[in-house]
Amino acid sequence: MAIYHCSVKVASRSAGRSSVGMASYRSGEKIEDLRTGEVYDYTRKRTDGSEIIAPDNSPEWAKDRAQLWNQVEQAEKRKDAQLCREVEVSLPHELTDAERRELIRDYAKDQFVSKGMVADVSFHDMKGENPHAHIMLTMRDIDENGFGQKNRDWNQKELLGQWREEWQQHANRALERAGHDLRIDHRSLTAQGIEREPQVHLGPNVAQMEARGIQTDRGTQAMEIDERNGQRERSKELPHERDRSLEASQERGSDRGRDRANVSGDSSLERRGEVERGGLEEPNSRREERDGSRKAEAGRDHQVSRQGGPEDERAVRGPDQGGARGRLGLQPENVDARGPGESGGWSGSRTRIMDLAEPLPGREGRSEQLVRGGLDVQQPAPGREKALSATDGLGRAKDRTTQAVQHQLKAMGCDRYEVGIRDRETGRMMNKSWTPQELERNTPWLKRLNAQGNDIYVRPAKDASRQDLVLVDDLKKADLQRMYADGIRPAVVVETSPQNHQAWVKLPQPATDAERREVARELARTYGGDPQSADARHYGRLGGFTNQKPQYVDELGKRPYCLVRESSGQVAERGGQQLGQARERVADQVHQVDLSKRVEGIREAGQTRWGGSSPVATYQREAGKLASQIEKAGQKVDWSRVDFSVTAKMAKSGDFTADQIKKAIQVASPGVTSRHQGAVADYAARTLQKVIESVPGASQALSLALQATKRAMTLER
Repeated sequence: MAIYHCSVKVASRSAGRSSVGMASYRSGEKIEDLRTGEVYDYTRKRTDGSEIIAPDNSPEWAKDRAQLWNQVEQAEKRKDAQLCREVEVSLPHELTDAERRELIRDYAKDQFVSKGMVADVSFHDMKGENPHAHIMLTMRDIDENGFGQKNRDWNQKELLGQWREEWQQHANRALERAGHDLRIDHRSLTAQGIEREPQVHLGPNVAQMEARGIQTDRGTQAMEIDERNGQRERSKELPHERDRSLEASQERGSDRGRDRANVSGDSSLERRGEVERGGLEEPNSRREERDGSRKAEAGRDHQVSRQGGPEDERAVRGPDQGGARGRLGLQPENVDARGPGESGGWSGSRTRIMDLAEPLPGREGRSEQLVRGGLDVQQPAPGREKALSATDGLGRAKDRTTQAVQHQLKAMGCDRYEVGIRDRETGRMMNKSWTPQELERNTPWLKRLNAQGNDIYVRPAKDASRQDLVLVDDLKKADLQRMYADGIRPAVVVETSPQNHQAWVKLPQPATDAERREVARELARTYGGDPQSADARHYGRLGGFTNQKPQYVDELGKRPYCLVRESSGQVAERGGQQLGQARERVADQVHQVDLSKRVEGIREAGQTRWGGSSPVATYQREAGKLASQIEKAGQKVDWSRVDFSVTAKMAKSGDFTADQIKKAIQVASPGVTSRHQGAVADYAARTLQKVIESVPGASQALSLALQATKRAMTLER
């Protein structure tokens, strides 16, 4: 339903704000702040369009977002300058997309543009649960010559009240034109005669922290208000219970934070009440129902299908979806958790979390394989290490996701990992750097994020002690079979979606990023993998979590698990050969890049008559002139001969010592790039020696230059 929300804020440079950065973020564009040189790139942010509405007497550049806000930044000289004003309004759900946009245009023109402000409007979440618009406003008078003085009349408090009331009027007129009876009201709840405590706005930062399981005072306050409002509604039905229920809710308020995370750093993100189960605590009715189901199935060799485990993974919001608990993803007390499709039913993601948290049922004769809701986790190869324990340090059964994670990390064999949590809707990635033990402790938190629509990825950390893994993505079973046959057996294979796999290949020795990237590219070319994912730092899926890509959701709304198909941890037999070839290619690439840079420096120096007098600058200038003459004659440049000629000229000049000339050759000559690193200094020394032996007067000039240099050093002392 339509709600009233209209907030007005002023952005100040003293608070670290940039109007260019704000405009970039709200419009989802890439804009450079010409005052600071900082580039703001939010092209990956999902927006629903933006437009600029300017007064008729504005210059043409006022309708260009980058120019407009850079002009604003240039006009403000003070370090504590107020840069712009922002109005944020919620748009009625009942209106169509076109009606909402027209509503904003009318409001902006009537209240802001008509008074001389430039309005930069951005639309967000127009097809989601929270359609709203941001209106950024300039604070100076503007005409065809540009910005003038700050207009202090726009700072009047009465004007703020007028803007808020006018938003109500504009929105209600739009609702009326569209044939809706619903209206919004800018007045307080008390002024409207509504007996309800007003909620607090969480804001994006608090909402993200709560979604990550981090407790906040503002989130606690929102939950307490929502609980008290709920008690008031219930007490209307039972008046004699009103006082008692309100008193009880106030007593429970101080403990409300227990429903969320008890946080102490990244390694303590589990909520209270879920340590033993690894998931959210169940209501008694639900727990009894599940216990009864387990007893009924006792003794049966139950095999869960691939998508099995959770009854439903669709995110169905509960009855209080407009309240704090709906926003924070928490289930209110005294509400039955019903199955999918039932009236008032709760999110299947919660059921999924509890299902994933169940200890693995004991099975006789199944020591070779752990089955996790259709997830086959292969044990380490015999003779490698003992099978990983199915219990934690306190003797409790580990949940099945934790076991899958542990097997994959053990096979990858790194002492530190980076975990990526990607929001499927926005594409944003949150990164965590954890040891295997920290990752295991944070698995319950990752499960909650996965249930909320986030994909979970993993890769070796950049500071890990060993860098010997490469990822090959988008492989079919036939591709994997060819890898096995060719001696490239992966250490880990994860089936990321039906019949689609990722393989982590372990090399026999550590390699640089460039070398591992070359190995990954060659393996992708050879075995039909995805070349776009062939990179030394590419993320792979973490087993035990669901793939949130919408194309993999089946007709029941279920998402496939990422299955750990192999976790042998073996080193690829032919990995050494692949690595050797990769190192040769990398060396050749480095040679080509170095050669291009040296040649470019020489050519640029040769086109100038005057340049620096340093040995390197002199070498580049003389070599550039000589190379140009050779090319004009239609001949190919032999850089060894160029080195000899330039060395001879520099030696005879008496301006440089022998050491300076050799250093110039090593730094600037293209002739050294084809030689091994250890032979570069030897090449420079041999070139100079040939000049001394064959060019008359070179030796004497070098001796005089050395003596002059020593005298200059003595005078400096």
